[in-house]
Amino acid sequence: VAEYRAERERVIKEARALADRFGATGVIQAAGQTPTAFSFFKSGPPPNWTKPQGARRLSRPKKYNKSDCALLENAPRMPEEEQYIKSDSIIRVLHYRVDQSSSGMKCIDIPFASNLCWTPERTFLRVPDVKAAAFRVCTERPGSDVLFFKRNSDDLIDVLNWKVPAGLRQVSKAELDLAFAEWKVRKEREAAWAEAV
Repeated sequence: VAEYRAERERVIKEARALADRFGATGVIQAAGQTPTAFSFFKSGPPPNWTKPQGARRLSRPKKYNKSDCALLENAPRMPEEEQYIKSDSIIRVLHYRVDQSSSGMKCIDIPFASNLCWTPERTFLRVPDVKAAAFRVCTERPGSDVLFFKRNSDDLIDVLNWKVPAGLRQVSKAELDLAFAEWKVRKEREAAWAEAV
């Protein structure tokens, strides 16, 4: 996770340097991608860029603007979390079987959501609760008495054997919210005016 954070911060720094070079106030860059658009709130985009669109005033170089297009194409790609999360115990899709002739699968994760978040002191990884998801499948599909998940096509494991991956401790949503609230309070105190008492 430390490698992911360091690489992500490096890529963001380089993307911000590009934004500054173009006079942009922000940049759009998804995981696995180079920067795709820039926000222009304070000024207009450079010559040979598209007209700013939408509430975020997004613009990008026009296709014939080869020099700026090349800068974006050669920029570093935002790292993808899955490259850095190396656990077979993190299951995103649950496979189930109702009987010998009927089976299916159910996504038990939030699609396209970030799985990693952190404060300066702590790192959190969102791990779907496989046992709770299996219970929901059984409730939604009566007769689903055989549940399993697949790590790969040859690896079927009984869902009752699933455990939180080694090196991780399960925390509640409230604990996560509290960790971020405490960090926000510390950050605001550092920048705040002193209150007279």
